[in-house]
Amino acid sequence: MNEHLCNFIRLITSHPEETLHFSFVSAQLKVSERMIRNYCASTEEFLGTEVFSSLFQVNSSSVLYSGNAEQTEALISQIHNTDFYNYKLSRKERLPVISLLLLLSHMPITIAQLEGFLYVSRGTLLKDLEIIQRQFETRHLYFTKNKSRGYILECAESQKRNAVFQVLAEIHPLDHMFFSQRYNICLGFVNRFLKLDKHYTQMELILQQMEKHFSIQLSDHHFYCLIIYLCVIILRLTDRCFVEPCIPAAVTGLPIAAADFIMQKFETYSPCYENEVQYLAGILKEEFFLHLQDQEDLDAVRFQLAVHEFLTALSLSYGEDLTQDSHLAEYLAAHLHGTWHRLSHKKLLHNPLKEQMLKEYGQDFLILKQHLPILEKEMGTSINDHEAAYILMHVVSAVRRLFNQEHVLEVIIACNTGMGTANFLAESIRKYLKLHIVSVTSIHSLPQLLTRQNADFIISTVPLRSCRLPWIQIHAVPTREDILAIQIFTNEIAEKLISHRQQFRPEMLPLPKSKPASPSLPVSFSSLLTEGHILLNRSVHDWKDAVITAGEPLLFEQIISCEYLNAMVSSVIENGPYIVFAPGIALAHASPEFGVQDMGVVLLRPAAPVPFGHPLNDPVHIVAALCMQESASHINILFHIMNILCNRYAFHELLSAGTEDEVREIIKRYENTSLTKM
Repeated sequence: MNEHLCNFIRLITSHPEETLHFSFVSAQLKVSERMIRNYCASTEEFLGTEVFSSLFQVNSSSVLYSGNAEQTEALISQIHNTDFYNYKLSRKERLPVISLLLLLSHMPITIAQLEGFLYVSRGTLLKDLEIIQRQFETRHLYFTKNKSRGYILECAESQKRNAVFQVLAEIHPLDHMFFSQRYNICLGFVNRFLKLDKHYTQMELILQQMEKHFSIQLSDHHFYCLIIYLCVIILRLTDRCFVEPCIPAAVTGLPIAAADFIMQKFETYSPCYENEVQYLAGILKEEFFLHLQDQEDLDAVRFQLAVHEFLTALSLSYGEDLTQDSHLAEYLAAHLHGTWHRLSHKKLLHNPLKEQMLKEYGQDFLILKQHLPILEKEMGTSINDHEAAYILMHVVSAVRRLFNQEHVLEVIIACNTGMGTANFLAESIRKYLKLHIVSVTSIHSLPQLLTRQNADFIISTVPLRSCRLPWIQIHAVPTREDILAIQIFTNEIAEKLISHRQQFRPEMLPLPKSKPASPSLPVSFSSLLTEGHILLNRSVHDWKDAVITAGEPLLFEQIISCEYLNAMVSSVIENGPYIVFAPGIALAHASPEFGVQDMGVVLLRPAAPVPFGHPLNDPVHIVAALCMQESASHINILFHIMNILCNRYAFHELLSAGTEDEVREIIKRYENTSLTKM
């Protein structure tokens, strides 16, 4: 029995009464079909008894598990209680186990004791200890070794505890430690060794009481991580291992009050109570950011004031009043909040659109850089070009939106089938396009109308000859293709007007050429994930920053408006984190009435899981920003996207994908499969 075999059993037992072909199992586990056959044989050998072995039916090309819920629990229990004689630890698993034994032992540990516990050779253990010694030295931990007495650490208690937390995080994400033990032998050992189950309920109750007492709300991620920390602390106190006085100066404020509240709830008394409170307060401040709870509103106001000063300076450069754009101000402030946290923690953001932005908006980038010191002064750090390019995207969108608000295209509707049809055509166009219809007329009256009425172009139901204005012909009852054709034509007219305006306003921001609307809707999830729509390992400050980061490529490409980006965030603020519709997955979206030009999707995988405040599905590992129009085909694609993201096998593959192309290939592979069972 080893880690790979446990993963095999986990996969098979999660599909009861389903015949799983070896090709599917090998693809899920990323091993050959020959190895799957070996796993089948090893499983039968490990289970041994007829009670369990009869639950697995294996033939030449597939395997079937037929156990019910009770039998599955009994099987998991047998696996979970396996010792290291039957379960062969890999070196990756063995190193943290040895580290925990050394960190928490009160007595020296000999090689013979480790041999008897781990069932590996002396030579293997000596190599392991050399690796561990180097790892410990990076944490300024050193252990003495004596042939007769064994190995023991000589360091401060706080160093031991901190090292334990680091080792636990290396074994498994702390917030999932309690929920991932079923098939994981190492986690089962950690659970028993640290007595997590014994203290879990008590620590959970204490944290809930703390939240209520101080009117704070921990994210699920922080809540479950903090339980692990508290379980380790109470274990050490029970073993009478007390922390030394904290240096440097004492922590104050909310962290010290919360730490004192927690320590008073512990049943185990510590003679070093003040030291323990200070130690826990330091953890609450540095690891769980309790000190930020009272500071968030102040930071938000501070950034809003800096943004207003920044937009005032930009307005003078562009000759447009950008300070009145509330959406631009709000989202720049939110973006800067995330930028400040990233840069202050030395986390660098890579912007794949930076080079394109510098190429297309070089002059405007120089204007932006001229005024960035206003923001940098408030943030206390410099803003690099990757971050600045994202800020420029917001400014570009705002300036174009301002131009569009000032210049709604004027159009004349000319119809040859009667005024009733002409008015119906006008209302149909108003429904889908933002145009100012200045007049509706018959074809024979059009020449006379043009002598007294000006417009940007004409929409006609018949060809027009010798007409001084641009025109486009459509059907009297417009089809979808007609609407798309008008949209393309409108974009072309707008570009000409913008170019003409820029001849007289050279300081005006150059605007990107609009993409012609596609005559056909996307038919698959993968086809929507075009270049720049897959964002991997992006650092985000909080859920708002995550939603904004995911939505920015859609905004930049003019698929959505800034109002839509605002609506995605506002929807969560007003209705709660309902967009976290499955464990680890958030689908950010809003009503198309806030400005959607076409369907689009951006897939964001944050560098670290992001809490959205959902009681069951936090933290979020994947954020999909989606915009769509209310059509049957778009709704079908929405359900298709949700099914793929909810497929737990696709989900885990997406978490481990290294490149955009890998993500796209994973999505394509699951698009045509019917394996959507959760």
